[in-house]
Order: sequence, then C-alpha cells, then structure tokens
Amino acid sequence: MQTRLIIPALVGALVTVFGPALPGMAHAQDPSPEAKAVMHAFVTCIYNRAPDMDDHTSDASTVGSAVLALCWNEWDKSKTVIWRDASAHMGLSRPMNEDEDMAYDKLGATMATGIVLQLRAARPVSQTAQQ
Repeated sequence: MQTRLIIPALVGALVTVFGPALPGMAHAQDPSPEAKAVMHAFVTCIYNRAPDMDDHTSDASTVGSAVLALCWNEWDKSKTVIWRDASAHMGLSRPMNEDEDMAYDKLGATMATGIVLQLRAARPVSQTAQQ
C-alpha cells in the first residue's frame, strides 16, 4: 500500500469535512497550512500505530479507539487548530463547548476506525489467511 500517497489525500478530505462540521458552517473553507500539518501528524500516527495494535480479530472500532488513545496528543492538537480556524471563519471567538468537544472526539474515533478498516482491507490475502 502506498501510505505516502494516501495520507495527503486523506488529510485534505478530513480537513475539508472536519472544519465545516461546526454548527452553522454552510460551506467548506480552504484548510490552513497549520490545519493540514496537524491532521497529517494525526493520520500518520494512526497509520503507524494501528498495525501494532490490530490483532485482526477484535472489532475495528475497539482497535480504532485504542489507537486514538495512543495518538491523543496529535488528535487534540488537530481539533484545537481546526476549531480555531473554523471559528475564526465563522466570526466566533469562544472555546469549544463540552458537546462540541465530545462530537469531535467521536469523529476522531470514527476516523481512526476507518483507517483500521482501510489497513485491514489492504492486507495481502496470504496474510489474511494466516490469521
């Protein structure tokens, strides 16, 4: 699998979707270089940690949650930067509230689970048969 090619495309898609997920944001904004960088760090962390955590028998969401915990610093910085950028775009000047924070954390777990599933699907058939 060409992880080097997948990560930039995934980061662009995630930042584009992640920012406008804020309540009241009607359209996507171009992600800032900092937002792209922090999401790249988060996605790279998930890709690097998931293979070691995945026993290929556990539920993908369980593995995704475990990997998210390992990549928490990258995730926390990502959501902080993207919230700041999206809030400024909408003219808000308030911190994320508890409900918004929980919604973003669910999104992070969903992204981590999606990457686990993507990595599972990319495994060669010979490795899958050995499990």
